Amino acid sequence: MFDLTRKKWRLRTLLRQRDKLSLFFDKKIQHARKINVGREEVEGLIVEMFMELDLADDEINKLRSSILMRQAQKFLLPTPSVETARETSKIDYRKFLSEESQRALIVSIRAETKERAELFGLRVAGLTGVIGALTGLVAVLLSHKW
Repeated sequence: MFDLTRKKWRLRTLLRQRDKLSLFFDKKIQHARKINVGREEVEGLIVEMFMELDLADDEINKLRSSILMRQAQKFLLPTPSVETARETSKIDYRKFLSEESQRALIVSIRAETKERAELFGLRVAGLTGVIGALTGLVAVLLSHKW
């Protein structure tokens, strides 16, 4: 449980870092254009930005895939096969879920979570009814004079 929470926290951190990185390079490129540096330098900044963003996206995709696979295993849901539903990282050649596979897993995890919540709600409602009936029975028995 705590492992999943740590991974989700790490994912949020990586997403924020990616946004900051994108903003940093946007400002850097705008500043370079403003002071009229050469076209090659601006293109170099753009290439560097895309390389850094690819690194960040790669980490995000691997972590998101790990989280989704962990949740699918927890709910005993079928997971996508390695050959058909995964992409290879551009950086370290590890495999992670494709966007389509991620969406499919998210849909199935949400459906399973909803089903379990509904079942829990039914159990709570039934238990509340039984407790109410027992309370009423005890009240009747205690108020009845023998």
